[in-house]
Amino acid sequence: MAETKPALNFFEQFGQAEEAGQFDIVGWFKQDLRWRAISLCFFMLVQLGPFIALVTSNGADEGSIFRQLGYIALLGWAFWAAAPWQNGTRTVMLPIPLIVALAWCLLSLTWSAVPGIGLRRLVLTVSVVWSAVIIVRNTGYRMTMENLRLALGIGLVLNILTVLVAPSIGIHSIEADRGWSSDQVVGSWRGIMTDKNLAGAATAICFLIFFFDGKQIKPFLRFGALLLAAFFLFKTHSKTSIGLVGVGCVLGLAYERISYSLRMVLIPAGLITASVASMAIRGLKGDTGGEGLSASAFTGRGSIWQMLFHYAQDHFWTGAGFGSFWNVGADSPVYKYGQGFSTLVSVGHNGYLDLLVTVGFPGLLLAIVAAFIWPLIRMLTSHNIRPAKGGLICALLVFCIGHNFTESSLLDRDALTGMVAILTLSFILYALPSRSSSSSSRSRKRKRKQREAGEDLLSTMKSRGGPRNRA
Repeated sequence: MAETKPALNFFEQFGQAEEAGQFDIVGWFKQDLRWRAISLCFFMLVQLGPFIALVTSNGADEGSIFRQLGYIALLGWAFWAAAPWQNGTRTVMLPIPLIVALAWCLLSLTWSAVPGIGLRRLVLTVSVVWSAVIIVRNTGYRMTMENLRLALGIGLVLNILTVLVAPSIGIHSIEADRGWSSDQVVGSWRGIMTDKNLAGAATAICFLIFFFDGKQIKPFLRFGALLLAAFFLFKTHSKTSIGLVGVGCVLGLAYERISYSLRMVLIPAGLITASVASMAIRGLKGDTGGEGLSASAFTGRGSIWQMLFHYAQDHFWTGAGFGSFWNVGADSPVYKYGQGFSTLVSVGHNGYLDLLVTVGFPGLLLAIVAAFIWPLIRMLTSHNIRPAKGGLICALLVFCIGHNFTESSLLDRDALTGMVAILTLSFILYALPSRSSSSSSRSRKRKRKQREAGEDLLSTMKSRGGPRNRA
């Protein structure tokens, strides 16, 4: 019976319970297909969410009942597959720091001017976050990464086909993009993703996954995907994603190649240096005025960020309430604090500032700690994470941290980069196999055997010494 235990433990990560020491191959196969379907549908819905909202509502930033019901249905499907009533609550449990951050978001609705809208957006956010965690908990690293890579590959093909077949949809034009720095985005490829920056982020993540986790794929398929991703990413003209791919590759390779003690210093230093350099090059090159950041800085984001800074000064601790700042009608603070172009957009293009103005500084801090700081510390200080997998997770985490400086995705409903950040957190906590796990197990067994041998020796000595003592 003991000989089958390791195999059972291995298959437990796919949700297959251990029953009476026997493994049901048919049951595992069905479970495997079920989780593959759940994760693939989930990843495709996250990619196509903005497009679904665009064609089923008043715009990609508006609420879509079809999208919301889709996520709720997928969360229910994942719960049913995880079966916590049989396999224990650990199969669906969220990390405690993430629970605390989401609880603060819920609390913030008590002072929101539009609690109904905020609650609807929070339900969508929780559905996406919870589904991502459940998928990783029940499928493990390999299956989750395979399905994410497949979904992003399908998305890349759809984007390219959209550009070729329907360029009026797949390429930004002046008519479609009036008001948003149209002279700078016209001609940029976006495919079916509705925006060049969304397309750029999805393509960049696709590139990183094929770059770090494609060694088991046939070379012509892997390098073909890398070339297509690199070309499409270049055509999106998404500066943030293009730059972060390079940073992610460098720091991911550093995680793979350098020693434990060095990476604890070099990776955070590299992340900080890259962030400061990017902000300086993009925002400070002739774009600052006497009062600081000008409206034209960062492709027009300067005017948006000025408004957010002003609002945050007046509502530093509370914010407007989760999901209660943008796109909420006449009650939106943008009409009081913004003017001109900043009142026409529906997102702050900075995940940290968007959280600051919605859930205040406490909520921002809780979100950053839960999604970025905690997993980054766990990853850098762990002796157990295998470098081959740790390199990709490091690259993805670096990308998500950097991307939120110019785009909003952290705890922002079904934003792809925000979902990937939750995946990286879940990988680090629950799914990354370690080099030392097996050796630690062997070490524990060896110590147990040594202890038992010592007890046997002591017992033998006592039994031998017994008669002499009695004599």
